[in-house]
Amino acid sequence: MPRKNFSKSEPRSTPTDTHDNPVVAAMSLFVRWARRELHGQTVAQSGIDIDRSAATILGALYFHEPVRLSDLADHLGLDRSTISRQVAAAVAQGWVRRDGDTRDARAAMLTLSARGHEVRRKLANTFEAICDDLLSSWNQADRFRSEGVY
Repeated sequence: MPRKNFSKSEPRSTPTDTHDNPVVAAMSLFVRWARRELHGQTVAQSGIDIDRSAATILGALYFHEPVRLSDLADHLGLDRSTISRQVAAAVAQGWVRRDGDTRDARAAMLTLSARGHEVRRKLANTFEAICDDLLSSWNQADRFRSEGVY
């Protein structure tokens, strides 16, 4: 898909006006707010000091490990320079390990450390408890809960 060239006279869209449909725009804002709010509650209740990007990396690694940095970036829809900085911070925290790739000595494979698995599990359990609490007034049919997924 060709990139759009913006002229100086053409305004760029902002997060609040990217959708022509006001319902879609409102839902987009709500989803962003909910992600921030739920992350804040999860961090507060779990007692784990972790930013959203690191929590996202731990979750992605849980499902895709072992994985190369470039493949992790693809899974998350981020560029390699962004994910590289975020992974470096997670490695420094002791949540992620970099191990050599047996197929390519130039590459590294990323995996969760034992501590990373523990942190991810605690965050996931806390998040599930928060969701259970939020939906506690709903009847079972409305919750359509299946194996911990809402």
